[in-house]
Amino acid sequence: MSEQPVRAIAEMLQELDISRQILRIIFDNIKSAMLLCAPDTRIIFVNKHARLGSMTTHGRAMQVGESIMSYRVEGDEEIHQQFRANFERALQTKTPIVDEREMHFAPVTFWIRTEYTPIFDGDKIVGVLLHFHNITDRKKMETWTEYQANILNHIAWSQSHETRQPLATLLGLINILDKTSLTDENKEIIALVEKSACKLETVISQNVIRANMGSTNEDRSRK
Repeated sequence: MSEQPVRAIAEMLQELDISRQILRIIFDNIKSAMLLCAPDTRIIFVNKHARLGSMTTHGRAMQVGESIMSYRVEGDEEIHQQFRANFERALQTKTPIVDEREMHFAPVTFWIRTEYTPIFDGDKIVGVLLHFHNITDRKKMETWTEYQANILNHIAWSQSHETRQPLATLLGLINILDKTSLTDENKEIIALVEKSACKLETVISQNVIRANMGSTNEDRSRK
């Protein structure tokens, strides 16, 4: 082989090595775990955050060439089966699959969003890109938002039923009261009671409206 083709091959290999290094730097600086698996589940590529995450959850770093299915802990059979099902579904449908679930790895518990994205070379699927996002903070916020919405709903219900009902009874009794037999002083007292009751009913109605509006806004923020 002449010197020119050998030099060309060496330059191509050097460019390929540089491209691999650039890709590794890029993927290692992504602040979430990513790995690429072949259709038979063998790991082709794994970034730094995936290796670190594997050390935390499995006690060992993920290695290229091993099956992703070999990384599991005792008692996680349901998660293991769902992961395999999602992986196969991404391959069969050739479309991205997204799954969110709570993970329990003693002593920690957290929420993970997993994206299964088929990777193509032309028309051929060469693997599935797995992208793991820690969404624990988002789930905590959703739980807190739901808690607040439940409180607002309870306030609206309580104001509408537990408070307004006896107030309505009081106003009804005032209306049917025979005021002709009352002294002028008692009539004045009854008038003040009725006026105060009406003001209180207005306040209750406003509180119910505010609570319902707040609950509606909480629902919209979750969508």
